[in-house]
Amino acid sequence: MTKFNDAEVAYLRGLDAVDNVTSTRIIYSKRFKTHFLHEYWNGKSPTEIFRNAGMPVVIIGSKRIERCTYRWIKDGRDKDIASSDNEKCESNGTNREQRSEQILIETREVMEDLSEALLKAEKIIEMLTSEGLSR
Repeated sequence: MTKFNDAEVAYLRGLDAVDNVTSTRIIYSKRFKTHFLHEYWNGKSPTEIFRNAGMPVVIIGSKRIERCTYRWIKDGRDKDIASSDNEKCESNGTNREQRSEQILIETREVMEDLSEALLKAEKIIEMLTSEGLSR
């Protein structure tokens, strides 16, 4: 589990999307969760939604975003199932294609992030190797 340092905790506490934060946990505001679901169902990626709220992956961590997404969508679906509002159910049914597309987009974003991280790691290894050889 990613731990937040003191500066990150202070930064996160200043965001409207966060009700409270400790070194290991974030309590998100109800308003942000609602906003997140609205944006998600309208085609934005979870990473983009968090980033736009001031919470980039480098601070929050992709696993935390993934878990929140899963939990909030599940909670939203459970509420939809309990509701007798047919319009909501139809709306969620039409968004299945969007969700599939969104999963593909998110997978591409994760792959790009991993590729970028790998290139940086390779550069660091290359620098350390060449520095070790020159001594």
